[in-house]
Amino acid sequence: MSAYASFLESTMNGTGNTILVTGGTSGIGLGLALRLHKAGNKVIIAGRRKALLDKIVSEHPGIESVVLDVTDPHSIQHSSEALAISHPNLNVLINNAGIMHWEDLTDAKYLSTAENIVTTNLLGTIRMVYAFTP
Repeated sequence: MSAYASFLESTMNGTGNTILVTGGTSGIGLGLALRLHKAGNKVIIAGRRKALLDKIVSEHPGIESVVLDVTDPHSIQHSSEALAISHPNLNVLINNAGIMHWEDLTDAKYLSTAENIVTTNLLGTIRMVYAFTP
Protein backbone atom coordinates (compact mmCIF):
# COMPACT_ATOMS: atom_id res chain seq x y z
CA MET A 1 0.00 0.00 0.00
CA SER A 2 1.39 3.43 -0.91
CA ALA A 3 2.02 6.06 1.76
CA TYR A 4 -0.80 8.12 0.23
CA ALA A 5 -3.27 5.25 0.39
CA SER A 6 -2.21 4.47 3.94
CA PHE A 7 -2.72 8.12 4.92
CA LEU A 8 -6.23 8.20 3.47
CA GLU A 9 -7.19 4.90 5.05
CA SER A 10 -5.95 5.85 8.50
CA THR A 11 -7.15 9.45 8.70
CA MET A 12 -10.44 9.80 6.85
CA ASN A 13 -12.80 8.32 4.37
CA GLY A 14 -10.86 8.15 1.13
CA THR A 15 -13.77 9.45 -0.91
CA GLY A 16 -16.83 11.61 -0.49
CA ASN A 17 -15.12 14.35 1.50
CA THR A 18 -15.29 18.06 0.82
CA ILE A 19 -11.74 19.32 1.16
CA LEU A 20 -10.27 22.83 1.24
CA VAL A 21 -6.57 23.01 0.32
CA THR A 22 -4.76 26.28 1.04
CA GLY A 23 -1.76 26.91 -1.15
CA GLY A 24 -3.51 24.78 -3.74
CA THR A 25 -2.22 26.59 -6.82
CA SER A 26 1.22 25.02 -7.09
CA GLY A 27 3.63 22.41 -5.83
CA ILE A 28 2.57 19.96 -3.15
CA GLY A 29 -0.76 21.73 -2.61
CA LEU A 30 -1.83 21.43 -6.23
CA GLY A 31 -0.56 17.86 -6.49
CA LEU A 32 -2.42 16.85 -3.36
CA ALA A 33 -5.60 18.60 -4.52
CA LEU A 34 -5.53 16.81 -7.86
CA ARG A 35 -4.87 13.44 -6.23
CA LEU A 36 -7.67 13.90 -3.68
CA HIS A 37 -10.06 14.96 -6.44
CA LYS A 38 -9.13 11.94 -8.54
CA ALA A 39 -9.85 9.74 -5.49
CA GLY A 40 -13.47 10.92 -5.48
CA ASN A 41 -13.48 13.95 -3.21
CA LYS A 42 -14.91 17.42 -3.76
CA VAL A 43 -11.82 19.68 -3.68
CA ILE A 44 -11.67 23.44 -3.30
CA ILE A 45 -8.28 25.03 -3.83
CA ALA A 46 -7.47 28.33 -2.15
CA GLY A 47 -4.93 30.89 -3.25
CA ARG A 48 -4.32 34.61 -3.69
CA ARG A 49 -4.22 34.84 -7.49
CA LYS A 50 -7.66 34.62 -9.10
CA ALA A 51 -6.29 34.26 -12.63
CA LEU A 52 -4.22 31.24 -11.60
CA LEU A 53 -7.15 29.71 -9.69
CA ASP A 54 -9.39 30.17 -12.75
CA LYS A 55 -6.78 28.53 -15.00
CA ILE A 56 -6.48 25.49 -12.74
CA VAL A 57 -10.27 25.14 -12.44
CA SER A 58 -10.66 25.31 -16.23
CA GLU A 59 -7.97 22.64 -16.71
CA HIS A 60 -9.41 20.32 -14.04
CA PRO A 61 -13.22 20.09 -14.25
CA GLY A 62 -14.85 19.46 -10.89
CA ILE A 63 -12.23 21.27 -8.84
CA GLU A 64 -13.45 24.54 -7.37
CA SER A 65 -11.57 27.54 -6.05
CA VAL A 66 -11.74 30.40 -3.61
CA VAL A 67 -9.58 33.50 -3.49
CA LEU A 68 -8.05 33.49 -0.02
CA ASP A 69 -5.01 35.17 1.52
CA VAL A 70 -3.95 33.43 4.73
CA THR A 71 -2.08 36.57 5.84
CA ASP A 72 -5.32 38.56 5.87
CA PRO A 73 -7.75 37.81 8.74
CA HIS A 74 -10.63 39.47 6.84
CA SER A 75 -10.00 37.28 3.79
CA ILE A 76 -10.03 34.19 5.99
CA GLN A 77 -13.25 35.21 7.73
CA HIS A 78 -14.98 36.12 4.46
CA SER A 79 -13.98 32.79 2.87
CA SER A 80 -15.07 30.85 5.93
CA GLU A 81 -18.51 32.46 5.87
CA ALA A 82 -18.91 32.02 2.10
CA LEU A 83 -17.81 28.37 2.15
CA ALA A 84 -20.12 27.59 5.09
CA ILE A 85 -22.98 28.58 2.79
CA SER A 86 -21.75 27.13 -0.51
CA HIS A 87 -20.19 23.95 0.96
CA PRO A 88 -21.87 23.15 4.29
CA ASN A 89 -20.39 19.64 4.17
CA LEU A 90 -16.79 20.90 4.16
CA ASN A 91 -15.11 18.41 6.47
CA VAL A 92 -11.37 18.54 5.74
CA LEU A 93 -8.97 21.49 5.85
CA ILE A 94 -5.45 21.02 4.54
CA ASN A 95 -3.31 23.98 5.59
CA ASN A 96 -0.68 23.87 2.88
CA ALA A 97 -0.07 27.58 2.25
CA GLY A 98 3.39 28.63 3.24
CA ILE A 99 6.46 30.61 2.29
CA MET A 100 10.18 30.26 2.77
CA HIS A 101 12.73 33.01 2.29
CA TRP A 102 16.44 33.03 2.85
CA GLU A 103 17.14 35.10 5.91
CA ASP A 104 20.27 37.15 6.47
CA LEU A 105 20.44 38.07 10.14
CA THR A 106 22.78 40.95 9.32
CA ASP A 107 20.34 42.53 6.87
CA ALA A 108 18.21 45.39 8.14
CA LYS A 109 15.20 43.82 6.39
CA TYR A 110 15.53 40.59 8.41
CA LEU A 111 12.80 41.46 10.90
CA SER A 112 10.32 42.25 8.13
CA THR A 113 11.11 38.96 6.40
CA ALA A 114 10.75 37.01 9.65
CA GLU A 115 7.42 38.69 10.42
CA ASN A 116 6.12 37.81 6.95
CA ILE A 117 7.11 34.16 7.41
CA VAL A 118 5.47 33.96 10.85
CA THR A 119 2.31 35.70 9.61
CA THR A 120 1.95 33.28 6.71
CA ASN A 121 3.18 29.99 8.11
CA LEU A 122 2.08 30.22 11.73
CA LEU A 123 -0.65 32.82 12.16
CA GLY A 124 -2.25 31.92 8.84
CA THR A 125 -2.55 28.30 9.91
CA ILE A 126 -3.90 29.19 13.36
CA ARG A 127 -6.45 31.62 11.90
CA MET A 128 -7.59 29.06 9.33
CA VAL A 129 -8.13 26.38 11.96
CA TYR A 130 -10.04 28.83 14.15
CA ALA A 131 -12.21 30.09 11.26
CA PHE A 132 -13.04 26.66 9.85
CA THR A 133 -13.54 24.65 13.03
CA PRO A 134 -17.28 24.10 13.54
